[in-house]
Amino acid sequence: MDSDPKTVLTPGEKHTTTDVVREAVSLRGRRLVLGSLLLAALVINLDTTIVNVALPSLVRELHATTSQLQWIVDAYNLVFAAFVLAAGSLSDRAGRKGTLLAGLAVFGLASVAGGLGSSPGDLIAARCFMGLGAAVIFPATLSLIANVFTRRGERALAIGLWGATAGAGVALGPITGGWLLEHYSWSSIFFALAPVAGVTAALVAVTVPTSRDPSTRRADLPGLALSTAGIGLLVFTVIEAPAYGWGSARTVAGFASAAAVLAAFIAWERRVPAPMIDVGLFRNPRFTAASGSVTVAFFALSGFIFLVTQYFQFLKGYGPLSTGVRLLPVAICVGVSSVLGTRLALRLGTKMVVAAGLGSLAAGLAWASSVSVGTSYLRITAQMVLLGCGIGLTSAPATEAIMGVVPKEKAGVGSAVNDATRVLGATLGVAVIGSVYASLYASRLTSSLPARLPRLLASAAHDSVGAALGIAGRVDGAGQAGLAAGVRAAASGAFFHGYQAGCLAAAGVAAGGAAMAGLLLPAQPKVTTGRERLAPAVSATEPVLVSMLICLARCQSADATLLEHQAVGNGARATRQFYQDAFGWQTEPVVTDDRLAASGGYRVIRGGAAVAALLRRAPGVAGDPLDSRAGDAVLYVEVPDVEQALHRVEALGGRRVLGPRRVPGSPEYALFIDPQGVLVGLFNAADHP
Repeated sequence: MDSDPKTVLTPGEKHTTTDVVREAVSLRGRRLVLGSLLLAALVINLDTTIVNVALPSLVRELHATTSQLQWIVDAYNLVFAAFVLAAGSLSDRAGRKGTLLAGLAVFGLASVAGGLGSSPGDLIAARCFMGLGAAVIFPATLSLIANVFTRRGERALAIGLWGATAGAGVALGPITGGWLLEHYSWSSIFFALAPVAGVTAALVAVTVPTSRDPSTRRADLPGLALSTAGIGLLVFTVIEAPAYGWGSARTVAGFASAAAVLAAFIAWERRVPAPMIDVGLFRNPRFTAASGSVTVAFFALSGFIFLVTQYFQFLKGYGPLSTGVRLLPVAICVGVSSVLGTRLALRLGTKMVVAAGLGSLAAGLAWASSVSVGTSYLRITAQMVLLGCGIGLTSAPATEAIMGVVPKEKAGVGSAVNDATRVLGATLGVAVIGSVYASLYASRLTSSLPARLPRLLASAAHDSVGAALGIAGRVDGAGQAGLAAGVRAAASGAFFHGYQAGCLAAAGVAAGGAAMAGLLLPAQPKVTTGRERLAPAVSATEPVLVSMLICLARCQSADATLLEHQAVGNGARATRQFYQDAFGWQTEPVVTDDRLAASGGYRVIRGGAAVAALLRRAPGVAGDPLDSRAGDAVLYVEVPDVEQALHRVEALGGRRVLGPRRVPGSPEYALFIDPQGVLVGLFNAADHP
């Protein structure tokens, strides 16, 4: 990652938390920070898959029932989903580094407790606390990345690498779990995660800087409670729906209750002075369409992994370790395309890359629906390449788009939204695709099982394809080879009937997601035309005080200003593009007050009397209520909505310094630093006389 040019501050200007975080960390230090955060994310992604390979051992050694096995897996997802928004919001307020260390401690201790467990109930309880730790860890990693890597290019690369950990977890979980089970007991699956969490915590403590929202207010406790209850109830209903039926009264009541609680949460967030999340973000198509794309991607990926692991283990006869190794193409492609996808999004636009990724995912799933017992692994590999590339091209650029919209001071809750969409998509994928598969498997098996198979065995064969093939093996061992062959053929035919329908259903969802991204997701984080402009284009001859007080300008001397000193060559073009994208300017306005003041080794245009004329509307206000930096801005821009303008500026690479703020006798105003390091002000057009 490239080192950054020197940031120069005018006299009296203070650093934001993001500025301090970034400038305190050298280039080498940022790489160490990124490595520590990626390791923390990898621990969570590993845990989502590593436990699954131990489930048969838990049946044999702990006599776990099918329902208990389900909750050993689902308890983690349920608690993670329920608490992730609350944890992200608290990390912004309490400090992201401290929150991350606390989450790693909870996760590591819960892993040890799981390894020491002696009953399915012990494991379910441990998995609940592991899910709680994960809910704290995951949003903290991404929000710290957003605050350390503030420029869009380096942030995109860092988020691409962060997204690649999802692919690594898909493969390394089964591989690591399979190897451990071949050499040790099931408890090693849990014990192995604890030292990894400990090492990660040590690295975080040494390398990661502190970071928090500088405008911290009291925690929004009702919002935290409502979000936790609403998301938890929604995910619980999704998990239970396949068992009780999607149209059952219990399921419908669950969805209705979740909708009511989430509606109450939205209503509360709209009225509270300091909400845990700005629900207005969901009106931004870049935020909403990107979140939807992430949900679709993980819906399809989780549904496919649910099906293909059964295909590899039961129809192909691979063991857990071999299955994990054969999933490596997905993991490698997710990793590579996550990094490539964020870079392509910078050049080609997020819309094109995400839509192409979902299209690739849909094509891979449609192709995967054609497999049979005799399909070669080379052909399956090609299918997984399409799938993996689709996931990487979708999730990482979409995540970068989400984090680009959310103010960096609120990066924790923004990251939590991204994480919630992932876990909700994954849970829905397993539940919906699993339901499609299970219903078609059961109906086809009923019609194709040999009539002379005893009713008790026929009923057991409906539990899973693994159970049916196990029954065929026992029947064969009893000397009834013909009946065994019939059961095997029926089970195989029923499995592929459900497998093909499940893959096609996932492909349809992915194709719909591609269409949604193509229609709704903006190509780049900019608005330059139409109603969405934050301010009209400014004519060079228009009186500047109508729209701004002090503006960017060409100066007589090439080194007369900080702007002209830094913005040369490509920098000048980038600066003009930034202001055109942010405010719709087609020309560079003229200067109304060009008094110069020294700042370090550079010279900076200051506001002087013109700024005072704008901001100090009540000359008799005692004790100058304005921030000391208000008069140091090179430029003030009139906008209809200060908060919306700040979001736009941050999405384009600017950094918030102050506000929005309103003091007696003054219009609402805010300050930000543009990509060239220039302090700029915004004020509310409605307050302009």
